[in-house]
Amino acid sequence: MAEPLQPNGKKLNWYSTPYANDWANDAMSNLVMVLMRRQGNGFQVVDYVIGPTDVHWYNWIDRYGLPERLFTPG
Repeated sequence: MAEPLQPNGKKLNWYSTPYANDWANDAMSNLVMVLMRRQGNGFQVVDYVIGPTDVHWYNWIDRYGLPERLFTPG
């Protein structure tokens, strides 16, 4: 989970993206979540969500058979 940045390191201007309407209507967060799987020497994207407003990873627990401890501290 991370907040996306522009290549120059500044915060992303959501109004310049296809998500501008959702951002203006406070219908999204400023986060991106990516579920990845180690594959060979790298990683493969399994699933992702842009601008989640809930605990989106909770859906991944059942969908991909993952333990909740992957997403919670401690």
